[in-house]
Amino acid sequence: MRPGLVWSLWAVLALLCGGCGSFSASSGAGARGAAVQDSFCGQWEGRWVSAKHANSSGKLLCRLTKMEEGLYRAEFRAYWLAFHANYAVRLSGRERGGVLVVEGSHELPKLYGGTYQYSGRVTLMEFKARYGSSYDEGVFELSRPR
Repeated sequence: MRPGLVWSLWAVLALLCGGCGSFSASSGAGARGAAVQDSFCGQWEGRWVSAKHANSSGKLLCRLTKMEEGLYRAEFRAYWLAFHANYAVRLSGRERGGVLVVEGSHELPKLYGGTYQYSGRVTLMEFKARYGSSYDEGVFELSRPR
C-alpha cells in the first residue's frame, strides 16, 4: 500500500473514531453502566501488528469491563505513528479453565474495511487476539500495565 494512502486512511480514521469516547488509562472500572467485575477486567497495554501491511503496528491500550454474564466491553486506544483512534468493541466471552475466550465485531465504514472481527483469549496476565476485515488482519498482544 502506498504511504500517502495509509496516511490518509489513518487521518480519516482518527477523525471518525477520535470522538467515539474518551479513554483514560488511569480510570477505574471503565464503561458506564458496568454491572460486574471479574479478574479479567481492568487495564491492558501492548501492541497491534498488521499481518497484511508491512511496517504497520503500534501501541495499543485497552480497558476491559464486564457488562453482564457473557458480555464484555473492550475500549481500545490504538496508535499508529502520530495518530490514535478510540473505539469500543462488544465481546461475548466464556471462561474455560481460567481462560476467557472472547469474540466480537466492530463496524467501520466500508471504505475502512467494514466489519472488523475479533477473537482471542484472556488470562490473568495476557490478552491475545486476532482481528480481521476486508482491509486488514493481524494480531494484538496485551499484558497488565506495570
